[in-house]
Amino acid sequence: MDGAYFAGAPPGSEAERRLFGVASRVLADKKHIVATFNDILFGFETDIVFHITEDRSGGTLVRRTINFEIDGSNHLTYRQSRFCDLRDQVLKAHGVKVVRANLVLLNKTYPS
Repeated sequence: MDGAYFAGAPPGSEAERRLFGVASRVLADKKHIVATFNDILFGFETDIVFHITEDRSGGTLVRRTINFEIDGSNHLTYRQSRFCDLRDQVLKAHGVKVVRANLVLLNKTYPS
């Protein structure tokens, strides 16, 4: 395999497609990363998950999982925000690092 491996359903939203394009370019030479889109992780739907396996000194393999979530305006409601907080706590309890990007702020800062 030449670079990162991408799996799962194709990105659904425009923001996910844009991020997929960026990730494809940035991770082109990273053989130790598997990226999944719109996957289920511990019972929760995810936007993007990066599964990283690194070989450290002494032959120790280190595996990390990073969930990248793109939050649109619907995440501004109390109900959705509370759900996301609880969801993130469950994922973190399973060793998953959760990173959230506020799409409303990103669109204002970096218009397409």
